[in-house]
Amino acid sequence: MKNAIALLAVAGTVGAASGQNLIDPNLPGVTDFDAWNSVTLSRTNLQVSTSGLFPVSPFDTFQPWFGAIDSSIQALNDNGTPDVTDDFGDVLDPTGNAGFTKVSGAGYPASASIYAGFFPATSGTFSAFDADAIADIETVVLQISAGQGSSGSLDAGGFELFINGGSTPIAPVFSGITSSGIVNDPTVGDLNTDAWLVQYDLRGLGPITSFDAQFSTVGSSSTIRGIQLDQGSQFVLVPAPASAALLGLGGLAAARRRR
Repeated sequence: MKNAIALLAVAGTVGAASGQNLIDPNLPGVTDFDAWNSVTLSRTNLQVSTSGLFPVSPFDTFQPWFGAIDSSIQALNDNGTPDVTDDFGDVLDPTGNAGFTKVSGAGYPASASIYAGFFPATSGTFSAFDADAIADIETVVLQISAGQGSSGSLDAGGFELFINGGSTPIAPVFSGITSSGIVNDPTVGDLNTDAWLVQYDLRGLGPITSFDAQFSTVGSSSTIRGIQLDQGSQFVLVPAPASAALLGLGGLAAARRRR
């Protein structure tokens, strides 16, 4: 959903639904917001449960996905959280036009997240993509709420962005864990979770019509509980609050060098 005013009233609210603090990057210019929470990433999502395109068993965690889960975070409800279901509990039609899918490895929609499975050393690579990027796009900000498994949550060196269907990856100008905490999962109890923020500088690479942001889980029992994807027509560095003091001038200089 692309708009010069954008959905900044909605952006940054996935954290409320996923139990993590995914922030509003407050990008200037023309912006676009897409998001998935623990409802839309689970097998309780009607798109997942009725399509037959996704494995829904831990024993099928390595099976491929034959489709993508649509971005479907809605406007805020009376509680100030994304209204992803109607009064009958049915998942509403998507407002965004982005998709989320598994590229390879382990991972399937479980009861409250994408779960890598309990097999030893399982991990998977995933993609949040938009086939219709905003005009004059200069930056993409990807945020992920990830539950820690046997070896942590996400692969710190595995963040890559591909543009226009190409195969040459673009490295982020910033990536890191912005906050950690405990989330209660109704099926397994309390989980240690990390909120990751990853930003890409796309200036000078246009024209860009589509992009594909990829990342990987690490270790068995890791989970993906929420994703937020923001894009903007004007690049500004968006360090997360916990990392802003660490970036300072050094971080800005590094961002310029990696353009």
